[in-house]
Amino acid sequence: MDHRVLLLHVLNFLDAIFTLIAIKAGVPEANPFMAFVLSMSPELFLFVKFSVLTFGIEFLRRNLVKSYDVVMSALLVVFLTVVAWHVYWLFIGGPINGT
Repeated sequence: MDHRVLLLHVLNFLDAIFTLIAIKAGVPEANPFMAFVLSMSPELFLFVKFSVLTFGIEFLRRNLVKSYDVVMSALLVVFLTVVAWHVYWLFIGGPINGT
């Protein structure tokens, strides 16, 4: 199994949890499509978020044989950046810090 896939799912899960915490603290969802989905229900938000990543990875695996490694590495950088931003906001500039 490609460990990057597992790591992407863990990072996606963390992004989802941190996003829900931020939403509860009054921060708007930055992605307009996901904001729309979230306005319907948090459960649907989670389902769509996890499904899009799962199907997206499978699509990449099947269709981008030559550039799969590069794209997976880029996705890891993007997800790591998003989760790092969430952690920064949550612990330094957000609700736990009192701001």
